[in-house]
Parts: sequence; C-alpha cells; structure tokens
Amino acid sequence: MFFIYLFKVVIYNLAKDEINTNLIVIEVENENNYQKVLFKNHFYKYIYYNKENIKFKVGQVYKVSGKIIKGNKERMPNGFNYQEYLENNYIVGSLEIIDINYRYRIIIPNNLNDIISKYYDNNFKYSGFLKALVIGTKNDLEENLKENIRIIGISHLFVVSGLHIGIIVSFFEKILNVIKLKQEKKKYVIIPFLILYLVITKFSVSVLRVTLSYLLKEFFKNEYSPLDRMSINIIIVLLLNPFFIYTYSFILTYLISTMIVIISPLLPKKVNGSFLKKILIYILNTIIISFFSIVITLPIVIKINNELNILSIIYNVIYIPLVSYLILPGAIIVSFFPFLEFFLNIIISFFITSINFLSSFSLFSFSLPLLSIELTFIYYLILIFIVIMVENKKLYFSFIYIIFMFFWFCLPYFNINDRIVFLDVAEGDSTHISLAFNSLNIIIDTGVDEDDEIVSYLKKQGIRKIDLIVISHGDNDHNGNLEKLLKNFKVKLVVLSCYDKVTLEILEENNFNKYYQVNRGDEFRIKDVYFKILWPNKNMNDINNNSLVFIMEYDKNRFLFTGDIEEKAENELIKLEKKIEIDILKIAHHGSNTSTKNNFLENVKFDLAVAMCGSKNTFGFPNKYTKERLKKYTVYYTSECYTITFHKPFYKKRFRIKYLNDN
Repeated sequence: MFFIYLFKVVIYNLAKDEINTNLIVIEVENENNYQKVLFKNHFYKYIYYNKENIKFKVGQVYKVSGKIIKGNKERMPNGFNYQEYLENNYIVGSLEIIDINYRYRIIIPNNLNDIISKYYDNNFKYSGFLKALVIGTKNDLEENLKENIRIIGISHLFVVSGLHIGIIVSFFEKILNVIKLKQEKKKYVIIPFLILYLVITKFSVSVLRVTLSYLLKEFFKNEYSPLDRMSINIIIVLLLNPFFIYTYSFILTYLISTMIVIISPLLPKKVNGSFLKKILIYILNTIIISFFSIVITLPIVIKINNELNILSIIYNVIYIPLVSYLILPGAIIVSFFPFLEFFLNIIISFFITSINFLSSFSLFSFSLPLLSIELTFIYYLILIFIVIMVENKKLYFSFIYIIFMFFWFCLPYFNINDRIVFLDVAEGDSTHISLAFNSLNIIIDTGVDEDDEIVSYLKKQGIRKIDLIVISHGDNDHNGNLEKLLKNFKVKLVVLSCYDKVTLEILEENNFNKYYQVNRGDEFRIKDVYFKILWPNKNMNDINNNSLVFIMEYDKNRFLFTGDIEEKAENELIKLEKKIEIDILKIAHHGSNTSTKNNFLENVKFDLAVAMCGSKNTFGFPNKYTKERLKKYTVYYTSECYTITFHKPFYKKRFRIKYLNDN
C-alpha cells in the first residue's frame, strides 16, 4: 500500500502546469449556474468549473489546451482546504481553458450512472430524492432538504450501503428460489449484479465495502471471523486506492461498520416471541447502534457538521425502519415500474414534510469545538481504555468519558489568548475579537452572503454566544451573514450606523431589537474593549462614505476600522480629527483605488496595516496604485496571507501576528 501511495504521489507531483492534450469527461455535476466537470487523461484528473455555453456530457473527448491552477489551502482557521481536497481525490488542479475542441464520444463505466440519472429526471417527480437514495447521486437533492437531513442526523440513510445491497441480494435470492437454483450456485448469479451496481454508483467506497463484505462472507465464511473479514476488506480497499484513507466517506463507513461488527455479539438477539417483543428488541438494538455510532464518529462528525443533534438517536428509531422497509424498497420497485410512482410520492412527501418540521427544533442541537489531532488521539485512547475496562466488568471507568466530554464542551474557556482575527472571507470584511477564557466575542462585519463559512468558523471555535456585532455599512459583503449569525448564535447587541437602512431592515425582519444606531461622537465600552465612533458626521448620501469609522482600544492597543469609506469621507474625517494615532489600521474598501489616498496616509500614524481583500475576490483587490501608495508601510493583505491573527496571552501587553499562508 505504501509503494502504491508513493507511486501516485510521484505521478501527481510530475504533473505539468500546462496541458495540450485529449481529455475525457468522466463526471458532470449540474449546479445552479454552472457545471462542475471532471476530466481525465491517463493518470491525471482535472476539475473544470464550466460557466460557458458548452454543455459537457460523460464520455465526451475534447482536445484541450490550458493552464492548471493548484487549489488554495485553508483561508480561515479550520476552514476548507481545497488543495488537500483535490490531492485526496487525486485531482491535479482546476483547469483554466485557453482552447477546447470536441473530438468524439466514447462509452465509459460512468455513462451508466449518467443514463440512469437522466432516466430518473425524465420520469419521476422526486427524481433528486430517488437518485440520492438509490444510486447515491446527491447533487440534485434540494439544498434545503439536504441541510435539514443533516440537521436531524440521518444523512447516513442517503449513503448507498449494506441496506441497499441487502435488498438487492434478497430480491435475487427470492427469484432464484423460484427457479430452485442450488444455494452454492446463487452467489455466481448475484455477484455480477453487485458488480454492476458498483459501476452504477461510480465505485462508491460504501458500496465497495459492502460488495467486498458479501464476497468475503460467501467465500471465506468458515475460514475467518467477521472482524478478520472486515480487516481484509479495509486492506483490499486501501490497496485499490490508498488515498481513500483521507476521505470522510471511507473513515465513517469503516468506523461504523467495524464498530457494529465488534458490538454485535453484545446486542439483544432476535426472539420468536410476540410481535411487540420483536419490535422492542429492534428499537433497543437501533438505539444502541445509533448511540455507539455517534460516540465512535463524534470527532469526525463535528469536523464536518460542527454540531450534534441529541435527538438523532430517536429520529433513527423512526426513520431507519421507514426507509429500510418502505421508502427504499418502494424506490427500487418504482424504478422498474414507474406507474406505481403515485403511491411512493405520498410517502416521500410525508417524509420531506416531517424532516422539514423536525429540523426546525434547534433546542436539542449543540455545537462542539473542533478537536486538535492530539485531543482526538486522546479521545480514541479513552474509548479503547473504557472498552477494556468494561470487558473486565469495571463499568465505573465509563465516567472518564463523561469527564472528557465536559472538558470538550468547555474547551473555549481554556483558551488563554486574546485574539484579533482578520478573516479571509470569500469577499468583504469580517473580523473576530475574542478575549481569553471566552470572556468576550465581538464580530465586526460578516462578509458576503455566499456560504456558512463565518458560522462554521465560529462553531469550530466552540463559540455559542456573540456579545457584540458591529456592521460598518449596508453592503452585502459587510452584512451578508448577519441573518445567519442571528439565527445560529445568541447575539446580545448589534451596533450600526444611523444612516444604514439596509442593515436595520435585516434586524427588523428577524425581530431583533437589541441594537444601537451610532454616529460621530458616540463612545461605549463592552467589558475591557472601548469603542470611539469617528464617522459618519453627516449623511453623505453614499453607502460607502456612510460607513462607520471607529477606534477600538483594548489593553493600550488601538485599532482603526474604516469600513469602505472613500476619498471624500477620508478628507472630511481628517478635517475633523487632524491627526489620528493608532497601532493597527484596517485599510478602507479592501485596498480599492478610491480609498487610502495620500492625504489620509499623511495624517494617520500607524505601525502596520491589514487590507482585507479576500483571496477569492473578483474585483482585483488590492488595486496596484493603492499598493504603490502603501509600499513604504508594513501592510498585510488577506489576498496573500489569508486569515491574519493578532494574538497574545492575557498576561502580556503586546500582540503578535501570524497568518495562515506561510508561503
């Protein structure tokens, strides 16, 4: 496995930065306004985000010339590492196409998935739902439904797994029983259909696991124990692709499956008693498996989803039988007999309605901070130790797990650093101020309403309340995530400009009335952090020039936040203030040429500055002329450095600086 891995890494690193060759389309995902296309040529795969008029189809061959762009590393602490994602999926990089010409089309295994996907689209009302359930294609599942399924903790039901294979095997065995085929010959009929299903699901790791489990069980049932067969299964899959070990799908499917193999002998056995007794044993087994599944996967699930719904155990008791014995068999039957769709649609409609209803209850959901690698290692060591102690009838050692969970929940309170974090959001501004021991959390601006990266960042820090949100002005790249913050955290207070009608409307729509509108001359203190509002002095009839400008002072460190003010407001501000002396300046308007003019720079004295340009911004920030004016100063650009953090232990006086992009 090591040599296969090494070979793939070497081949990957030998990939050129430019290509001029034939590429095959092996996968196409249709998003809202673009296609995500995966090309392949020999050893190499390339991803292309198609926003042109070309409609790619699986199996097409194109002559392509272009550049290969490597993915970015994480731009925010514990954020999405696109470079790592590409490498783990053995993708060289994203394509920037210079010239492309269609050549011909060939048949490849992925064509089968594409054909079946179109069949569902053309014949069924809930095509996205059926595709996710039957063939594991989730990109057409409604985003809102996908999110609600995640919230209540039943996403695993939409992963093609042993449940699907069990139904397929059972279906064929019943047919083979009718024709009275001998038991030892049945597997030779069933195996080709399992391999076909593996092709249909594009060699999904969960289907690969279950298919291998069936093969090993049929051929080596007497030679190896269930745990031995699972170990062999893991080895075979990693020999096929060592990069699987980095994927969440591999980690989760094998963690849970191995756990079930280990605890199965301890589960209450099925009995021949009354129907009620059978139901009770089934419920008890489901609760036990669901509980241990949560325990064994918790550090990984928190890394993916940021939060845990305690009621997911109960939801599994309800939805596992509903999906196992009704919806999934119905979906498979309807796939072959579309005229029965009407009856299944009633059940699916009920399922979706109930999911949407239950996901609205957030009372039993809570977030946990992301564990470091070291603490994750300790977590699993504790689990192993407890299992050993329980085997030796020393149940009281389980209390160690409860102590660790309490420590995990309270992890933010063990942080001894004060931090001012200039976040590299996709576009716009967002700054997080947090004091040691989780004593204060302030957000200044919220970035553009593009995704949940601010919400995810805060939850991974273990933050559950925000003491203050300051919105500099009403542009979407500054208040875009305000509504999400109000819904996901306990927000105590929002401060905004007295001329900011856009943000005021957002607050009123969310029935949030704990806000202050401020202008020049206002001052306030929240714990040890002091704010002095310098601007606006009057209505400039311009959303950028009405931005809040203020000094934030903490422990004799002075920060000047300037929103998106431009030259006109800068000059007015200098007339009022004459000289401004600070330690750190937040450059106005992301380094645009309309701001940070010479007059402003001559009258503001600062040690260093931060320009929040956004490493993914599409406006060309920072402007080259602005960079030229700033070249004699010490300036950090988020477009180059990614997230920039000023931090210090609570017992020191000065901040230190660090940034994510160490290149």
